[in-house]
Amino acid sequence: MVVNQLASIMPLKLDIIADDQDRTLHYLQKGLVSACASTTKKAITGCKAEFIGYFDYALVASPAFKKTYFQGSHITKQHLLEAPTLLFDQHDKLHADYLKNFFKIDDMNLKFCHIIPSVHGFKQFALRGYAYVLIPYIDIIQELKNKQLINLFPDKMWQMPVYWHTFEIETHAFRLFNELVIKTGRKVLRQSSG
Repeated sequence: MVVNQLASIMPLKLDIIADDQDRTLHYLQKGLVSACASTTKKAITGCKAEFIGYFDYALVASPAFKKTYFQGSHITKQHLLEAPTLLFDQHDKLHADYLKNFFKIDDMNLKFCHIIPSVHGFKQFALRGYAYVLIPYIDIIQELKNKQLINLFPDKMWQMPVYWHTFEIETHAFRLFNELVIKTGRKVLRQSSG
């Protein structure tokens, strides 16, 4: 959405770095980026943070995967630890946080875990039945409607707050870009928790 509107604020050079949302502030602190999305509410010195909204994450699997790994109506802690799953990278704690929060699983000794640093890859692995995946709900609405994916725990959605961090001093073009990101994000993401 934001990319479609960039022509109105050009010239602006983009160099996007994909990393875990809990690590992105590091890039801003080091001056490696001019803005970042983060789960951290507090702004670093010389910067400001704006709340964008909540990303809802759903734990999903294909029907075939569910039939193979999560037989019966009750999915146990053991099922969740033994079935193949995905992490974005070695720093990704979202899956562990989800399991700890909703299932009181502290020991994240996953038996079979793929590392796939791609949101598209996460969706493809889930669709093909290679793993069960914690993925943004907004990215899989159609797949859930078409029953290509099953929300394993519809009552256990992970609500991740997202903040846009930028330097307090901005160029005109960059200010317009930041406003565009925040405005678009607020249209797409849920604005209240619960």
